[in-house]
Order: sequence, then C-alpha cells, then structure tokens
Amino acid sequence: ALLTEANAWQELGETPKAIAAGEEARQIYATAGDRGGESRALRTVGIALRSKGDLVGARQRYEQGLAIAREIGDRSTTAGLLNNIANVLRQQGSLDAAQKTYAESLAISREIGDRSGVALILNNIAILHRVRGEFAEAKKNYGESLAIRRAIGEKAGAAATLNNLANLMSDEGDLNGATKVYEETLKTAEELGDKRGVAMAWYNMGEMERLQGNLPRSRTLLDQALTLRRSLGDKSAIARTLTSIGIVLTVQARLPEAKKSYDEALALQESVGD
Repeated sequence: ALLTEANAWQELGETPKAIAAGEEARQIYATAGDRGGESRALRTVGIALRSKGDLVGARQRYEQGLAIAREIGDRSTTAGLLNNIANVLRQQGSLDAAQKTYAESLAISREIGDRSGVALILNNIAILHRVRGEFAEAKKNYGESLAIRRAIGEKAGAAATLNNLANLMSDEGDLNGATKVYEETLKTAEELGDKRGVAMAWYNMGEMERLQGNLPRSRTLLDQALTLRRSLGDKSAIARTLTSIGIVLTVQARLPEAKKSYDEALALQESVGD
C-alpha cells in the first residue's frame, strides 16, 4: 500500500512525500525479507529523486535495487532498473555509458518477450540520439517504438512517443509539423480521458505558437493547460506552464504580470524541491 501511495504522490508532483512513502515501504519490505518488494521500492524512490534533480541519489537507489534484482533473478525488474540507470547516465552526460546500459536493458527485454519494455527503451534510446544530434537515428528508434506501442494497443505510450517525435521535429525547426503531431497526441489523450496528456498537448502547442510569434493563441493554449494542471495538482507542471506564460507576457511588455507569473512558478518549484 505504501508503494502505491508513493507512486500516487509522484504522479501528483509531490516528490518529498513520494520519497518518504517509498523509503518507508523499502524498510517494511526489508524487515519482512521481501527482496523483490525492496528492489521495487528502491526503484520508486530513485524515480522520485531523479524527478527532483538528485541524480546521484537516484542512481544510488537504482544500483542498490539492481543488485537485489540480479541476485533474485528478477529479469523484468533488472531490465527496468538498467533503463532507469541509463536515463540518469544520459542526463549526467555519460552518453556512451548510457548507450551501453540501454543496450543491456533492451536485450533482456527482448529475451523475456516484454514488448512494452522494448518500446519504452527504444523511445529512450531515441532521446539519447536526439541529445547527440543524431536526428535520423532518433527518428528510426521513435518509429520502432511507436510501431510496437500501436501493435500492442498501448495508446498512452504511443502518444508519449509521438510527443517526443514532435519535440524532435521542433528541434529541427519544423514547428508546423510538430504542431500537427501534438494535435494528434491531443486527440489520443482526449479519447483516453488522459487529463495530463491533454494538458501536455495544450502546453506544447502553446509553445509552438509562442515560437512562431502567435502570442494571443499561445496564451490561450497555455492558459488552458494551466487551468487543467492546477486541477490535477501537478506543481512541477504548473510551474513550467507559469514560466512559459511569463515569457509571453515579457515579450508583450506586460512586465508586472510577467513577474507575478515567474514568482509563482519559482515558489512552486521550491515547494516540490525542484
């Protein structure tokens, strides 16, 4: 129950509460001798720590969980933790090490027939190629990930990969193309009743409009995203949206309003440990 609670807090952007619940769950599992539960709890804590920018702490928890997963022969959790570690390595700039770790994770996921895991890792490998500026390879991996997610009916995952593909298109300067893909993710999110996905799509579409100088349309979309994100209580997402609104207001020379937006964003970031 505590592990479920930790995941729920993380979904809401309440990172300190997620960490506390995850650590408590870990202690309970350890006391009970449930090594599998302890490994999963360590992974949950690592995810929360990474979300608040503590990459060192996240990697430490992931590696502790990985050692246990390997010891008990839990290949699924092993693959998942290797993917998590690779994400941290990528963020730390250790791109070669990240690629090697993703490869091991991918190999295990393929061996155990975890198609969902394969799709997730391919998506993350694509992100790595994007960071390196290897856009052709990124597109190839996003395409493979998307094909698998569509084949297994993983609509939310497919939308996430489409979102990343749109981010890549934006990097390449294809703002109109990116907008069309974001619109596709919006339709999927609406079909699934995925409010977070809807808010993300509105936010990204608002950013595309801002980059193209369409400030009134940008503000409309960002305001829609902000209202929905406030209702969901995701403080980190609210802060990002407020920052974007502040940029729009700054360009419009509405500086007092911009400062108010920036100040609220900063306060929210500090409250969740960002």
